[in-house]
Amino acid sequence: VMIRKSCLEQVDLYREFFRYSQDYDLWLRISQYFDLAIMPELLYQYRVTFQAISVSQRRIQLKYARIAKKMHAERLSRGTDSYNKIVLSYPNGLPNCDSKDDKYNYHVFMAKEFTCAKNYQNAWKELWSAWQMCCWKWEVYYLLVRSLLDNNLLTIYRKLRKYNLNDVKE
Repeated sequence: VMIRKSCLEQVDLYREFFRYSQDYDLWLRISQYFDLAIMPELLYQYRVTFQAISVSQRRIQLKYARIAKKMHAERLSRGTDSYNKIVLSYPNGLPNCDSKDDKYNYHVFMAKEFTCAKNYQNAWKELWSAWQMCCWKWEVYYLLVRSLLDNNLLTIYRKLRKYNLNDVKE
């Protein structure tokens, strides 16, 4: 991330309440005043472990992100948000997630990453590990189908689903 100090000062930096999604809340607030851009070239590499916040606290991170989105919508419509009210409602923050799902979330996260990179062999290994832990979750089956079908086949399938055979003229 590259950002001017004056930009950060204008939006009041991080807000403590958003423990696992402070960046997301910050970017939403910045986007109200400044243009954001994504650089086209890859400038870094990162590794993911099951202890990483984006994996181990995924559920709670998504809850914080939903609150940040709600507050963003409030600011857009009313010019202010209900941050102080939320902080008073949850003085200790939202409750943390149960750590028993950490490894499952890690395997699913890695399966998604490998599938997007078309590294299907490693995706299947991660899916197998996730399935052994939680075989009843639909996410594992979806990712398995997605990794088995080439992305082009998925695109064709989606187009065919939208195509109405009744529109065909003989």
